[in-house]
Amino acid sequence: MALPTNNIVLLVLSLIQAVNAVIILQQVISSHEAMKSFSFNSSNRWS
Repeated sequence: MALPTNNIVLLVLSLIQAVNAVIILQQVISSHEAMKSFSFNSSNRWS
């Protein structure tokens, strides 16, 4: 019974890592979009 338990723990850990990676990716994309819209707004203001 030790091996299935270890497999379940590894599966849960990999799932947590995958969720963290998705969250970080979404934060990077949203901050990148915010920076793009901010620079677009400033360029509109200056023109």
